[in-house]
Amino acid sequence: MKPSKNIYLSLLDHCAEAIILIDAKGNLKYQNLTARAISGIELNEQESKAVFDFVHPEDLEEVRSFFMNPTIEPEGHKKKEIRILHCDNVYRWAEGTITNMLDHKELNGFIASFRDVTDKRQVEDESAALLKELEQSFAETSDYKYALDASSVITVVDVYGRIKYVNDNFCTLSQFTREDVMAATR
Repeated sequence: MKPSKNIYLSLLDHCAEAIILIDAKGNLKYQNLTARAISGIELNEQESKAVFDFVHPEDLEEVRSFFMNPTIEPEGHKKKEIRILHCDNVYRWAEGTITNMLDHKELNGFIASFRDVTDKRQVEDESAALLKELEQSFAETSDYKYALDASSVITVVDVYGRIKYVNDNFCTLSQFTREDVMAATR
């Protein structure tokens, strides 16, 4: 049994990846159900929309230049992360690949498969902000430690009275090395 066009379309519509077909001029010719869910835009068979209309302004120049001068060989892939406009006027991050199918007589365009990675990007951005905050807190803590060490005699002892730590000022005032103090309290 030879699979029909409807079987292929059904398979495409029910896969987890968004799939779109873009002609050589950058017009959207086909999108599966997942692509519709990510963009929120219904594409009628009679109309075509330019993919450039859905690309974030900061990503637009790179996307537009790609379509004007494709840098990938026929049937070659290019991986990219861009922001695309949802019908609610909020941009979502999409990660995917685009395949040059300009030499394919029936497709004569590009196939893009992608997924919505907005949540992943948000977590990465939040993690980066938390890491920066943690690094700043660590630097401040180091500054406090330096200030304490420079102006105070600090000794840390355990519950048995054994010295576990002495700072440089302790050693300077007592004229003992840190190693001598630690060895004497073992």
